[in-house]
Amino acid sequence: LARAALTSPCWMTRLTAVSALATVALRSGEPFRLQCYAALREARGAVSPSGSGARAGKGAGGSSGFDVCASELDRHVATLDHVYRGGARFRALRDRHGADPGSWPAASLAEVAGRHDVLLELACGACFLPRGAYAPMGGDSRVFADAFAGDRASAARTAAELMVGEAASAARKARAGRRRDGMASSVVAAFRRKKNGGGGAGGSSGIDD
Repeated sequence: LARAALTSPCWMTRLTAVSALATVALRSGEPFRLQCYAALREARGAVSPSGSGARAGKGAGGSSGFDVCASELDRHVATLDHVYRGGARFRALRDRHGADPGSWPAASLAEVAGRHDVLLELACGACFLPRGAYAPMGGDSRVFADAFAGDRASAARTAAELMVGEAASAARKARAGRRRDGMASSVVAAFRRKKNGGGGAGGSSGIDD
């Protein structure tokens, strides 16, 4: 599946492989989920504007297969990003408040319930899942979500806003990390040019000593 998503010359085959990887990821536990998630992220990098994927093939409505595949990859990777962040947040809350939902503050139960409902909608939009049994944050998170007796719709709206903020924060950190990596690479390259005398004519590096 990963190979087909990355290298198939047919965009429909790539789309089918992407959908299958997302389905396996959402229906499976670790390490299979992580393996599929990594494959989806790699495929997304390959078809990103800065990647090597070629725009080829028009689909319905004039959209290229490239654009449709890139959109689906973004959607599935974003869903799994939310699933992983939600799972980490639930575990942190359980470590803080204990294993008995009856001892949790209402605000924390509301957060878990809201995240559960939003994640359930995202996951069920990617593939068929048993809504009455699926726990997108893993473990016994559904027990804690069901323990919330307040307004689930309001909790879901609040959680959705929180998740959007988390995604934006993660994107900013990723961009900052790429900028730091780029600056470090530039410094290393300049140092190597100077060391090897690979600058201007006569072996000058173009950097004053």
